[in-house]
Amino acid sequence: HLAYPETVQSMRIRSSARASVDLVTAVIRQNGAQGSARMTDISVGGARLVSAKPFANKDEELKLSFRINPSGLDVYMTLNARVRAVSTDESLDGLIATGIEFTDISEQDRLYLTNMVYQNLLKDTL
Repeated sequence: HLAYPETVQSMRIRSSARASVDLVTAVIRQNGAQGSARMTDISVGGARLVSAKPFANKDEELKLSFRINPSGLDVYMTLNARVRAVSTDESLDGLIATGIEFTDISEQDRLYLTNMVYQNLLKDTL
């Protein structure tokens, strides 16, 4: 006999792994306004930025510049991104958390990001 389970549990799984980072990021809006934020986690598809005040609106297009160090190689990245979420993060003393999605990533930049993400995840598990 087959039976239905009494309860079902589910969880949302991200499309790509995220690694914790602490990167200073330059932010350039479409209107030319510039600012900065701190990147707290990153994946091949996007990142989470925190800042003292909001620097962009949901669905706004941005250009982000930051430096990563995959496998000991300094790489300066400049990527296009779209804001997906803006919220106040109470766990960070009221800082503004901004979720962004990278858009139009070149294969080389995707390779650098993948290398860095998995390098950081491996470092965290050792």
